[in-house]
Amino acid sequence: MVKDINGKPYSRKLLVAVLLIGIFCAVLNQTLLFTAQPTLMHVFHIGASTVQWLSTIYPLVVGVLMPITAWMADNINTKTLMLTAYGIFFIGTLCCTIAGSFSFLLVGRIIQAIGGGMIQGITMTVLFNIYNSEERGTITSLMGLAFGLAPAIGPTLSGWLIQISSWRLVFGVLLPFELITFLLGMVALKRVIPSRPSKLDWVSVIVSTIGFTALLYGLSLAGSVGWFASTVISFGVVGIIFVVWFCHRQTKIANPMLNLTPFKTFQYTLSLGIYAIAQMVMTGVQFLLPMYLQDIHLLTPMQSGMTLIIGALAMGLMSPISGYLINHGYGRAGIISGAGLLTVSVAVFTTISTTTSVILIALIYAVLNIGIALVSMPAQTVAINALPNSLISHGNAAMSMVRQIATSLGLSVIVSVEQTVIKAQNGHTLVDQLTGYHAAFLLSAILGAIVFVIAFRIKKPHREPITEN
Repeated sequence: MVKDINGKPYSRKLLVAVLLIGIFCAVLNQTLLFTAQPTLMHVFHIGASTVQWLSTIYPLVVGVLMPITAWMADNINTKTLMLTAYGIFFIGTLCCTIAGSFSFLLVGRIIQAIGGGMIQGITMTVLFNIYNSEERGTITSLMGLAFGLAPAIGPTLSGWLIQISSWRLVFGVLLPFELITFLLGMVALKRVIPSRPSKLDWVSVIVSTIGFTALLYGLSLAGSVGWFASTVISFGVVGIIFVVWFCHRQTKIANPMLNLTPFKTFQYTLSLGIYAIAQMVMTGVQFLLPMYLQDIHLLTPMQSGMTLIIGALAMGLMSPISGYLINHGYGRAGIISGAGLLTVSVAVFTTISTTTSVILIALIYAVLNIGIALVSMPAQTVAINALPNSLISHGNAAMSMVRQIATSLGLSVIVSVEQTVIKAQNGHTLVDQLTGYHAAFLLSAILGAIVFVIAFRIKKPHREPITEN
C-alpha cells in the first residue's frame, strides 16, 4: 500500500486501473465515429460537411479545455475532479446513445468532449504524481495503450458494431465501462496531487478559449477547403493573435492559469517537439491508409479496418517494451530507433501501387506503429522527467494542448497535400489518386526524418539503469 498526501493508505494498482479504463474510453471515443459517419448521414438526412462536426467538435473542445486543466489539478481535490469528469463523460455518452435528432447528438458529443478533455488533461498528471521518475516507464506502457491502441482500433470497432447492431451501439458500448469507472473511482480515487491554491484568471480563460477555438477550427477546415480560403485565414489569424496574447499574459501575471515555465527547460521542449511531430505523422497515416485501401484496393470500411488492426496490436505489444526501456535508462535509444522505423516504414508507403499486397501493407503499418510506440510515450515521459514535481500539472496540460494542435495541424497539412497533388494531375483516375497518396506519405516520411535527426539531442539519463529485484 502507498499513501496519499494526507497519509492515508490506498491501492495504487486499483487507482491505476480506474484511470486506465477512463482514459481508454475517452481516447477511443475520438475515433469511433470515423466509420459511423456515412450511417449517421443516412439516418439524420444530413450532408458530409454537417456530420463532420461530430468528429471536429470533440478535439476542438478538448483542446480548449487543456490550458485550464492545470489550474484544476492544482486547486481541486483529485477525487472530486476525476469523479466529476467521469460523470460528465457518462452523461454525454448517454445523450448520444438516446439522441433522436442530430442537434441532440451534437450536444451530447460536446458534453462528452468536456468530460473527455478533463479526463485526458488530468489523468497523466495523477499518474506522474503517484510514480517517481525511476518508475515512470510504467506510465509509458499504460498510456501507450490508451493513446496508441485506442484510436487505432476505434474505426474497426465502430464498423463492426454498426454491422451487427446500429449506430447507437457505437456510443452505448462505452456506457458500462464508464459506469464501472465512476463506481470504482468512488473507492479507488484519492487525493494524490498536492494542493497549490491560486486564483483563476478569468481573462486568461476567455482569451485562451477564443484563441484555441479559432485556431483549431481553422486547422480543421484547411484540409477540406484549402489553406488560402478566407475562413481558414480569418480563423487562423484570430486564433494566433489570441493564443499569443494568452501566452504573453501567462508570463506577466502572478498566478498564471497555465505556467509556461516548462518550455524554458530545453529537454522538455525538445521531447515535446518530437512527440508533436510523431503525432502529426501518426494522425496523417491513420487517416490516409483506410482511404487508400478503400479507393485503390476497393475494400469496404470494415475490411480496411481489419487490415490495419495488426498495426494496433503491434502498438499495444510494444507499449510494455517502451516502458521497460524508459525504466532501465534506454529511453533515448528507444526514441531514436523508433524514429528510424517510423521514417523507413512511411517512406516505403511512397512506393505502394494498385497491385501491392494488402498483407504487405498491413505489415508495413505494423512496423510504423512499432516506431510510433517507441517514440510517442517515451518522449512524453522524458519531457516530464525533465521537470520538477511542482510543474508536472502544467507540463502535462501544455503537452495535451500541443497534442491537439499537432493532431489538427498534421491532418490538415497531410490531407491538403494529398488533395492538391490529385487536383494538379487534372484527373481523378487511380493513378492520379495514387500520386496524391505518394506525396502525402513523402511529407510524412520527411517529418519522420526530422524526428530521427533531433532525437539525438535528447540527453542520456544521469542515473544508472535500475535492476530487477
